[in-house]
Amino acid sequence: MFELEKGLVLRDLVVEILRAGPKSISQVGAALKERGLKLHRLAVAGYLKALADSEVLEEREIPPAKVYALKPGSSAHDLYKRVSQHCREHAAPGTDGSRLFLQALWDLFRRPIFKDELRRGGYDGVPQAAEVGGEERQAARRALSRSPLKLPFNDPAYRPKYANHEDESSHREASRQVLAAIVREEYRAGALAVTTRQSTLGGEA
Repeated sequence: MFELEKGLVLRDLVVEILRAGPKSISQVGAALKERGLKLHRLAVAGYLKALADSEVLEEREIPPAKVYALKPGSSAHDLYKRVSQHCREHAAPGTDGSRLFLQALWDLFRRPIFKDELRRGGYDGVPQAAEVGGEERQAARRALSRSPLKLPFNDPAYRPKYANHEDESSHREASRQVLAAIVREEYRAGALAVTTRQSTLGGEA
């Protein structure tokens, strides 16, 4: 596995490049080079082929080149970005949404959330988070070992931490709204919902 800065792996970088649209082996190689990662063309071709074989990418024959594209719904990385986007929209004015992001992931996955997962949403840390260890952290790592997500070995894990009951209730409600909004978008179900003003942490939007 090619390790990049801040716990990223080559897979994430390729996904980011192909999110802009299908590309040939040469185009992917050039985009990687622009990001400071120079690989031999055969190495790029082999890695793209491996991602296609694992059904992360689609391989297309467009003579004289092979072109690779993201498979719809194949990237967990997209899920983190999408949840992060909604959390920023729901966060209280003047905050970055990191606490809400942690809460939403906690509600979605029902386990401690690792620092690398926070980075995937664009956050380097979370204020008022409780770090977990021991068996609880190990159980979360075992669950993730069945996924394509690869974590740095000593990555810390966190759970939400609340100042009081009101703080907990507001974050849980905002998390529910974030996850519901994502489901409505995914299934184009907005027309089935009653249209109301969207509330945010700290008040109404």
